Amino acid sequence: MKLTKIERLILSNQYRILASLYPDEAKAFETNRKVVEEGYTYQYSWLADHLSSEVPEEDSRYVLDVLDMFSDLLFSFDQLTDKSGIDAYDVKFRGFDGNNETSLMSYARFFVQDLDRYNEFQNHDFNSHMPTTALYSRMLEVYRPIKAACREGMRRLSKDEIIQIIESKKLA
Repeated sequence: MKLTKIERLILSNQYRILASLYPDEAKAFETNRKVVEEGYTYQYSWLADHLSSEVPEEDSRYVLDVLDMFSDLLFSFDQLTDKSGIDAYDVKFRGFDGNNETSLMSYARFFVQDLDRYNEFQNHDFNSHMPTTALYSRMLEVYRPIKAACREGMRRLSKDEIIQIIESKKLA
C-alpha cells in the first residue's frame, strides 16, 4: 500500500485526535500514528486489519434475494391450511457458512439486525455451518419465475410451488 504525504498527514492527525478522545486505546493510536509519520510501509496493512473485505453489490443482491425467497416461503407456508408433504424445517432460512461464506453471512446479519429488516429472522444464528450458496442458487432458479408470476396476480406461493422450490435443493 502506498500513501501520499498528504494522506499520511491526515491519518497522523486523525490518530492524534483519536488518542485524545479514547485514552484507553491511546497507545494503539499512538503506535499507528508513528507508523504513518515514519513511513513504515510494511506496517501500513496493520492500520486496516480490523476492516473486512468489501462485499460486492452482486453478493448483497444475492443475499437479499435469498432473504426474500425464505421470507416468502415461510409466510406462504404459515398461510397454508394443508401443510402435508412440507416439513417446516425446509422453509426455514439456515443462513450462510461462517467459514466459507463469511461475507454473505455477515451481510445477512447486518441487513436483518442492524437495518431492522426481515423481522422473521431477527433471532437467527445466520451461520449454517455448511456451504449453502449452491443450494440457494438452485432454489432461486425455481423461485424467481414463480415469484414473478405471483406478483402479477399479487398472491402468495401455493403448496405445490413451495414443494417445487424446496425440492430443487435436493437436485445436485
